[in-house]
Amino acid sequence: MTYRIKDFPYMKKLLWVDFAAGAVTSLLGIFLAGFFAPIFGIPEAVLFWMHVVTLGYALVSSTLAIPQKVNMPRLIGLIAGNWLWVPVNLVLIYFYFGEATLLGKLFLISQIVFVGGLAYIEGRQLEKQPAKVLP
Repeated sequence: MTYRIKDFPYMKKLLWVDFAAGAVTSLLGIFLAGFFAPIFGIPEAVLFWMHVVTLGYALVSSTLAIPQKVNMPRLIGLIAGNWLWVPVNLVLIYFYFGEATLLGKLFLISQIVFVGGLAYIEGRQLEKQPAKVLP
């Protein structure tokens, strides 16, 4: 099964949002994990590694946002990775809900809403193409 992008300029904008949001939050989270840990009530190591993973997503997004042609398998992988981030954050909520502050809980929930929302919107821009039938 192959896919095509319904609205290429819109998808490129989404990928830039994905990249920019991921890059900014990941760099802040990596360098300020120790600062945010007591504010969020989430261990510093957890915040640090969450943001290292987010930086990876941001870098993949940049490889899709910058070129004029989109690598479709990489795009599908990015969308799948964004969807995978939702249950990861649900697990983090499960383990840290008791000790997380209100801000920490809102942070984890915002990860689910924002990244899951991006995955949904980006995924809606893909359209299945029927396989070519050989004569």
